[in-house]
Amino acid sequence: MSECTPDDKASPYFVSGDFDGVPIHLATTHGNLYPSHDTTFNAQYYDTSIGLDNVYLIRRNNENSIQIAFYFINTRMPAKALPYVLPHTNLDYCENVQIELLDLKKVGTAPQGSLQDNFSYWGYSGNNSIQVTVTDFTDNTVTGTFEGYLKSNTGTTIRVKNGRFRIKTVVVNRNSTTTSTAYQQLYNTFQKLQPAIL
Repeated sequence: MSECTPDDKASPYFVSGDFDGVPIHLATTHGNLYPSHDTTFNAQYYDTSIGLDNVYLIRRNNENSIQIAFYFINTRMPAKALPYVLPHTNLDYCENVQIELLDLKKVGTAPQGSLQDNFSYWGYSGNNSIQVTVTDFTDNTVTGTFEGYLKSNTGTTIRVKNGRFRIKTVVVNRNSTTTSTAYQQLYNTFQKLQPAIL
């Protein structure tokens, strides 16, 4: 992966780290081009009727060539003592975090999720390939660190060191009758994108 132009590091919301020795700083959502990045992707999803308690975070770089997303699944994060580390012992049912790095310059060169997909890199706390530590969760802003390995379906790995993130989220209460069906459709899309086994 080649080095990208750093974003404005004065931004309070970002994902950063060293990826195979390449410093990357992502501090935009390109919300002007993709409005859902500001209203849906960076969100907490709750539905007590089915035990849903997920948090999704996303950032891109200014040149729109790299995207990183975090998928916290069934973490019940607001109730956790800090620092909250994944993985840990005595996990709740399906409690995990997944990190996806997309090389946007290569998207479309193969079907995403196929054996030829060399632009999607995944890390999963369930197999100990990554460790994520949430250090603060104030005013719906998730702050923390991460490190480990991300791997593509073609077998290429990226070593991540000194990962940091701080992202503001919105709360989507799916128990509410005012929640739109668009959120349900996007949630279903997220579930399809996440690999079953890494």
